Amino acid sequence: MNRCLMVLCCAWLLLCGIAASCLGAEPRRVTIHASGDAGLGNQFIGLLSHEVRKLDGVVVTDTKPQFILECAVVTPQARDGSKLGYAVSIAILSGDNRFLGQFLHVENTLESLAHKFALAADGSVFEKARRAQSQ
Repeated sequence: MNRCLMVLCCAWLLLCGIAASCLGAEPRRVTIHASGDAGLGNQFIGLLSHEVRKLDGVVVTDTKPQFILECAVVTPQARDGSKLGYAVSIAILSGDNRFLGQFLHVENTLESLAHKFALAADGSVFEKARRAQSQ
């Protein structure tokens, strides 16, 4: 009986260790800054924060970020003054301000801009960090 109990305890400890290592993976910490015409920056921060929070293993925070997203949002206009949707330029920096990449997206809505950027950043930047952490 002691041997069976000992095997069960060892198996339980092994499973707990595996679960802890899987669950203990640190989330990617992201800070978002934005500027834009007539309050577009603040509006875009809210939309992008919402989209980034949906990503696996990524949290939006202002403390000790591993990534900083610097966004500039504008509303391009045709010669006749009609709006052509929204454009955003986003620089991705490391937490210590090293340049990692830049994206430029143009869309009809701010919501679709935020969604497309979050997917692009997840595939090109955050996924690399996840893989590096798992190795």
